[in-house]
Amino acid sequence: MTNEDRDRAKEITTYSTYDRDFYAWTQEQSTLLKNREWDKLDAENLIEEAARAGLNLAVKETNLPYEAFGSVNQFAPQQLLSPDFLPDGSANLPPKTPHA
Repeated sequence: MTNEDRDRAKEITTYSTYDRDFYAWTQEQSTLLKNREWDKLDAENLIEEAARAGLNLAVKETNLPYEAFGSVNQFAPQQLLSPDFLPDGSANLPPKTPHA
């Protein structure tokens, strides 16, 4: 089997696992990450899922609408890491509750 054939087989398997059984896909990707099998990761879907998870968490923690978070990051790392920074500049949000 050539490298090209292996790559094609990997794409087909990963694609169908991601679409067919999301939980199984997450477990597979987790195992690959733990084993540092970088070449076997489904990078495209991992990036998409990480971005989606980050957006959902940001909306939940700030009570801002999804629209407040553009598709392109427009803020400096220092702003994003500051606990006092709010994207719209307001400070009248309800206090954050600690995570359980």
